[in-house]
Amino acid sequence: KALLFAQFHDIPPGSSIQAAEEGAIRMMDHGLEILTRLRGKAFFWLTGHLKGGDEDHLPVFVYNPHPTDVTDIIEWEFNLSNQNWDEGTTVFDVSLDDRRIPAQVEKEESNINLDWRKRVAAWITPPPGRVTRIECRPRIVKSDPTQDSLPTEKPFLVERENTTVRLQPGTGLIDSIVVEGRELLLGPITPVILNDSHDPWESTNHYFTNFLSRFTLLTPDEARSFCGLPSESPVKSVCRIVEEGEVRTVVEALLKGNDSSIVMRYSFPKNESWFDIDLRGYWNEKSKMLKLQFPTAFTDGEVWGETMFGREQLFYDGKEDVGHRWCGVTDNNYALSVLNQDRYGLNFKAGTLGLSLLRSPAYSALPLEGRPIIREDRFLPRTDQGEFRFRLRVNAGLAEERFTSVQHEAQIFNQRPYALSLFPRGTNKQGSTFIALDNRAVELSSFRFTAERRVEFRLFNTLNKRQECRVEIPSLRVQEDYQLGPYEIVTVEKEVKTDS
Repeated sequence: KALLFAQFHDIPPGSSIQAAEEGAIRMMDHGLEILTRLRGKAFFWLTGHLKGGDEDHLPVFVYNPHPTDVTDIIEWEFNLSNQNWDEGTTVFDVSLDDRRIPAQVEKEESNINLDWRKRVAAWITPPPGRVTRIECRPRIVKSDPTQDSLPTEKPFLVERENTTVRLQPGTGLIDSIVVEGRELLLGPITPVILNDSHDPWESTNHYFTNFLSRFTLLTPDEARSFCGLPSESPVKSVCRIVEEGEVRTVVEALLKGNDSSIVMRYSFPKNESWFDIDLRGYWNEKSKMLKLQFPTAFTDGEVWGETMFGREQLFYDGKEDVGHRWCGVTDNNYALSVLNQDRYGLNFKAGTLGLSLLRSPAYSALPLEGRPIIREDRFLPRTDQGEFRFRLRVNAGLAEERFTSVQHEAQIFNQRPYALSLFPRGTNKQGSTFIALDNRAVELSSFRFTAERRVEFRLFNTLNKRQECRVEIPSLRVQEDYQLGPYEIVTVEKEVKTDS
């Protein structure tokens, strides 16, 4: 009900008054809280029969809700059973079914300067539709791998098979993505500020192209002030490596633009060509717009985006448009794709892709002929003020490979496996798969029990060519093959056999 109410036409675009905005957010948070409790209840039920651990083997349980294998960097936090007040810090040997997997300890969310709360990032491939038990064996090392940040004094290069990414420490921006020798960028990926209007509907204009300024690196003194550090604290660099290990390297850059600031964190996995951008913005602009621009080499290219149960070619003349969980730019030989988790506005012109992140018009202001749009005799609050966080995943490669994989990647990026450390009292070492599909191009969009011994599930072919897919539900004794035409949606209802 909360989700349905939130689809009222003035809520998604933010064209209401502030009280309505706050009420809508409160209602959606209510819906999220209900879903969070249901997820927790289901997770504890799924892990109840599994084996716990002890001080020497801390268990972490990872639930993959998808019907296919998922390979990604999974993070979790937990407390050590005892606080470590001695020298050294605790790291972990992480294993799955007695096989060691790459893992690294990173800075935890808390700021208590004690070896107690721990954060781990690991490369994991949890099997489809089940809970997987991970073991973490703690050990003490002399130095803290999360303690010191390293300045990037020369171009930071990430070379992965056929792809090379370059980040410039002098700007804090990525200015080169090369695939098989082909440069895909004509300039740096840059957050920019555009002049906007007071009108939240933007009822007279569908183009946001009035450039004001771009974000640049803070000076060391500005970075010290922005980070809330005392004047005597040394700031070695405002573009620095903040995490380094066998899983990934994370580079942080501190940027400023007009009256606003941005913390850009780039996460480069050690064995994949994609990289993540974690953009934490502190936005203080009025009647302005924040975009993240990708000046690609596809000056005569096409831009595509996800739509409901499909994909479509988007405007290429700079007009504002919508792509759901992903968008991609291509010249039909190479392509650059961007996944997002909550920002779907964009525009494209002459090769430059602009992702729309924030707008700050007045609340519910509408231009009326012959009248000023807002009163100018007092302060008026604006939308989208304060701290915001956006997560993006960028990948580049051959066009066919990118557009074959991007839908599945977007689904995983938005519905990542869920990890939690707990100590159940069961005896089984691993869970069992509920449902599995053998074709990643086919998406399982829904599954439900409709009546006693009857289930209904929906399959979607995400590609423009015919696909075959086998569906297996071991506990219900289901194993069937399906053929789906281009972008076809198939809804299946069937009686099942089960002993429970």
